[in-house]
Amino acid sequence: MEREELLKAFILSKYKSLRAFAVEAGIPYMTISNMLKRGLGNSSATNVIEMCQFLGIDFESLFNGKVVEKEVDKKIGNVWDFSPSDGTPHLQTNEGIGRIMQDLAALPPEALGEAHMLIELLKYKHTKERD
Repeated sequence: MEREELLKAFILSKYKSLRAFAVEAGIPYMTISNMLKRGLGNSSATNVIEMCQFLGIDFESLFNGKVVEKEVDKKIGNVWDFSPSDGTPHLQTNEGIGRIMQDLAALPPEALGEAHMLIELLKYKHTKERD
């Protein structure tokens, strides 16, 4: 099964429809539809990462053809909370991560996509080091 089919099946296992997921996630339906039709590799990395974060799945694993749900890191207390009104992720966390998040919030909008990719790569590296 292609990764787009896996992602679609995962979404539909959690939501009544792609449109219902789009509304809840705050991502335009056409963006999701195009990602699934044209392929994740032809989509904006920022859009794919945001969708993975909202769904709580591992970005790197998805690109390797698997849907792997992330575990909440209780050691440092990270919890993502998504506002149902706008779909914006809000991180509720400890003080150290809070300072990092403040620094990230100060980045100009054009740098946010790169920051998201860096965070995902760091999380992947950290996961591999624990294994």
